[in-house]
This record gives sequence, C-alpha cells and structure tokens, in this order.
Amino acid sequence: MKPIFSNFISLSALQWVNYILPLVTFPYLVRVLGVEIFGILALVTAITSYLNIVVDYGFNVTAVNDIAKCTSKDKIEKGYSSILTVKIILVSLCFVVMLCVVFLFDFFLDNLNLYLLSFGMVIGRSITTDWFFLGMNSAKYSAYINIFAKLIFTVLILWLVNNKDDYYLVPLFTSLGYIASGLLSLIIVKAKFNIGFTFQKKHIVKDYLKQNWHMFVTNIYTNIYATVGLIFLGIMTNNVIVGYYSIAEKIAHAAANLLIPFVQAIYPHMSKRACSNNKIFFSEVKIVSIVIFVFSVLMTLLLFKYDNLVVSIVTGEKDNQSTLSIFSILIFLVITTPIITLYVHTLIIGKMQKYVRLATRDALILSVVFMPIGIYWKSSEGVSIVVILTQVFLLLVFTYKIISLSRDL
Repeated sequence: MKPIFSNFISLSALQWVNYILPLVTFPYLVRVLGVEIFGILALVTAITSYLNIVVDYGFNVTAVNDIAKCTSKDKIEKGYSSILTVKIILVSLCFVVMLCVVFLFDFFLDNLNLYLLSFGMVIGRSITTDWFFLGMNSAKYSAYINIFAKLIFTVLILWLVNNKDDYYLVPLFTSLGYIASGLLSLIIVKAKFNIGFTFQKKHIVKDYLKQNWHMFVTNIYTNIYATVGLIFLGIMTNNVIVGYYSIAEKIAHAAANLLIPFVQAIYPHMSKRACSNNKIFFSEVKIVSIVIFVFSVLMTLLLFKYDNLVVSIVTGEKDNQSTLSIFSILIFLVITTPIITLYVHTLIIGKMQKYVRLATRDALILSVVFMPIGIYWKSSEGVSIVVILTQVFLLLVFTYKIISLSRDL
C-alpha cells in the first residue's frame, strides 16, 4: 500500500499544480492576448495534440502495465529501449506529415510559425518517460520533473508575454517546458535506475507497433472526439466563440482531472492483482468506482454552486455569460471523465483493447455526426451537450462490459 499512497501523493501534487497554474496563466493570457488570439492558440494546440497521440502510440497506458510486470533489469531495459525507439521513429514521421499538411492548406499555413514552435511539445513528449516511472512505482520523479517545468513555463509567461505581439512566445515556452521535462526524465532513468537506452532492431519495433495498435487507434479516436467540438467551432464559427469555448473547456477539464491521479496511482497495483486473483481485482474495481463516483458528484455540486465565481476568477469578468453557459454544461465531465478512465484501465488489464477501440470509435462517429447539428442548434452550448452525451454513451458501454466480465468469473 505504501507505493500506492506515495504515487497518489506525487500525482495529486502534480494535478494540483496543473489545476492552480492555469488559474494564473489562463486569465492573464486572455486579458493580454484577447479572446480571438487565445482561440487561435487553442486551435493550434488542439491540432498539435493529434501528433502527440501518434507519438504516445498508447504507451502512456500499456507501457505502465508492461514495465510493472517486468521481473528483471534486462527485461525492463529492453522494454524501455524498445518504447523509446518507436517514439523516436514516430516523432520523425510526425514532423514530415505536419509540414506536408501545413503547406497543403492555407487554413494552417497562415499560422505556420505557431505550428513549428508548437512541435517542440511533440519532441518533448516523445522523450518523456512518465510511463516508466509509473510502472516502477516511482511517480514522484514524474511529479518533480513536470512541476519544475510547469513552474518555469508559468514564470516565463508572466514575465515576457506583455502584449498581443508576444503571442508566439506561448507555444515557444510551452515547447521548451516539454523538452526540458523529457531531457530530465532521461537523465533520472539513467542516474537512479541505471537503465540505459539502445536503439532496437526492426523486428522488435514491428512487434511493439503491432501490440499497441488497438490502444493507439483508441487514443486517436479519443483525442478526435475530445477536440472535434473545438475544430468544428473553428471551421463553422469564429475565433471569439472558439476562445470562449476553450476557456470553459479548460476549466471543466481541470476539475474533471483532479481524481485522475488516484486512478493512475492504483494502476500498477491493479495490473499485478489481475495476474493473481481476478475476483479480488473486480471487487477492488467496484469499490474504487463507487469512491470516485461519490467524490465526483460532490465536486460537481460544489462547482454548480460556485460556477459564476470560478468563471469570474479565470476570465477576470464578473458576469461572463458566454463562458458560463458553456461551463454549466461541461461541468458534468467531472463525473464521467474519472470513471471512464478507471474503466479503460480495467479493460486494458483484462486484454480488452479491441473492445475499448470499437466503443471509442462509435463515440467518435456519434460526435462527428451530431456536432454540426449541435452548432446550428445552439452554437457552443450545442457542442457542449454533444460532448456530454458521447461521454455518457462511453460510460454506459464500458460499465456494461465490466459487469459482464465480473459475472463470468
């Protein structure tokens, strides 16, 4: 239990930093850059996130499970090197693809400098080893690295971004933070765990690509349906509306992610438990899901009561109805997000990656079909409703599957 508690404290500290620092930077950037430029940056970030999904290739979930099950230093080193090799290859391919897409479409070419600066996030993501630290039950290193990088990023933003002309510094500093995190994590892996990197052979790379295919596609589906609202708003409306939606979405996700560290902390323990006793494993999943549900409902009720205050703190406006109306809908993410995360981890441990992929694909299809209708109906509020409905769909599908698996024991 000690490693679980230690991981929980470390990941919770990181999550609180992720929660608090945006409360400082978001309002500042909205005021200094304006809603329109903030909306453009949000759109660039959303596009860049797709490249991060490719580089992650599902390893952010599956690699934790793989490392946790390793019984020798040689196996750990081989797994570590194999995953990094795949990531290095993927980041190189992503850069080529990004340049092709940007130069093919004027819609992207107008912000070429922002996309080039933002690609540093993808590079940093490719060499960051959070998955290794979690698998080794040493999440504290991941927390230390990320907190340090985010604090530096925040200081630079507040110090050097002073007017609208400084907008390009935001993706620049963000990228530098990601790259610094990646380099520090590589150094710690070598210094603290004596795990080195060797470029792996072609057949090993192929094996890892094949093994993680379902999780990779699932992550693509998840990222698309999570950001498709922002993309549709960017195409069908204007940057101001995108800005308001982005602000509300970031506040909602910050609250929804507060319970994620708990899921991440118990994940290595759950992986080992599933290997020894499936009945106890599913009993623990049931208990954890109830605990998460109770806390998430209480958080949602609290946010409903103080929604105007929360939005006012972030935007600096006392009665920002544009953001408030969106936030009052997206607030339900606080309930759905942590439980869905727990169930996805549970199904992956149970080797149900294909089921997760197909369910997420169906959610994406629903999202793409109904998103334009939502925009025509109620603009950004319509998008928010579609987002919540697709989350409810996923929650019901995953719940049904886990209940079925537990009954079959």
